[in-house]
Amino acid sequence: MKEQKALFGAGCFWGVEAAFRRLDGVSQTRVGYAGGRTENPSYQEVCYDGTGHAEVVEVTYDADAIPYEALLAAFWAEHDPTQLNRQGPDVGDQYRSAIFVYDEAQRRAAEASRDRVQARLTRPVVTQIEDAPAFWEAEDYHQRYLEKRGLASCTARLAAASWGVLFLGQVCGHRPQTRPEPPCLPGPNRSRISSRSRRRPSRAFRAAVRWTCPRSAA
Repeated sequence: MKEQKALFGAGCFWGVEAAFRRLDGVSQTRVGYAGGRTENPSYQEVCYDGTGHAEVVEVTYDADAIPYEALLAAFWAEHDPTQLNRQGPDVGDQYRSAIFVYDEAQRRAAEASRDRVQARLTRPVVTQIEDAPAFWEAEDYHQRYLEKRGLASCTARLAAASWGVLFLGQVCGHRPQTRPEPPCLPGPNRSRISSRSRRRPSRAFRAAVRWTCPRSAA
């Protein structure tokens, strides 16, 4: 087992963590804050006090079981990298798109991946790629937030992206050992995503895999 860490900011960390936890080869996730000016910030400070921190997910994974490029594919699929300091209705620099890298190999992979994504979009990709700063773990109630509530995703788009793990396994050769339960979406009815969405991952996820997975070039 070759254990490594990755660190991503892609908007609200609840749904992002849920999606990464569905990847076979990911052994642990923690949500927290990184990239700002203050030590050990609280959620309230990150939201309202201009700390400069981003909401992030720290991913611990087995590099022999899942490549870093597969994490990048999930990262791109889970958010809109052309939105500056926001994701949909969530506005603020804490929701910025960012990849924090731990070594030069991750930096090269992240930059090459970003270039491939940009080549297929008309709007500029605003994702920042920076050396990994100190990671400050978020409060306990934020950890596995959706899982504790019987949910899999904050939005239909993230739910579809998490189901794209099945497609990722087919393309990159890292097939999940068990099929995940159909994710429920938050809301009055907590309705399950459609059977069509369960059968086929989102177009965004499939495109992201083609952009980032070395085996998908053909």
